[in-house]
Amino acid sequence: MRLLGWLNEQGESIDAGRRDAVIERALQLLLANCLDLAAAERAVAGVRERASRGEYTALTSPARLAEQLGRHLAEATGDRHVQVKFG
Repeated sequence: MRLLGWLNEQGESIDAGRRDAVIERALQLLLANCLDLAAAERAVAGVRERASRGEYTALTSPARLAEQLGRHLAEATGDRHVQVKFG
């Protein structure tokens, strides 16, 4: 779990508004660029469901948010090439 600690320490913390904006922009980009629109739509729905349950609320580290969001999108699309990068 050292990686998670390191990720949490990277960069300045982000507030809820910025976090939500980053999530929404990542979802827009996925929908605009993913070749499998059905997979992208499933991924977007999944992330929005997670967000509505508050799964991203505690994430204040940009690097940690990018890692978590990228993992969720890659899992939901079945495409390991889907990434969210910080920096």
